Amino acid sequence: MNYLFSAIEPSYVHKDLFGAGAIFDVETGQQGWDEIQNIKVGDKAAVINSKRNIPVLYEVTKIEKLDRQFVVFGKIVERIDMHYEKFIRQNQITNSRISPSHQMRQGFNVAVWE
Repeated sequence: MNYLFSAIEPSYVHKDLFGAGAIFDVETGQQGWDEIQNIKVGDKAAVINSKRNIPVLYEVTKIEKLDRQFVVFGKIVERIDMHYEKFIRQNQITNSRISPSHQMRQGFNVAVWE
């Protein structure tokens, strides 16, 4: 599977909080908790950054499932350099927190696509 993650808060740096290679985390109760339950090593992940771009595609290398939190680690496998709306449109990603015009709605964290 493939995952689209939103990590747009510039002061929340995953590698600083969880260690080298950390690219995303989600906690119980946040949008995306249900979607991330089946993530596994080898899946691909795109991360929307604070500039609303997706610079790279990651391969998931490690998952830490804590009591109420998932932390995802990854390594870069491909350069993307694309605005997230274009990426969503090109990959036909749908989610209740993504508008029909391909914009993140408030609270968007995770979407899954094949």
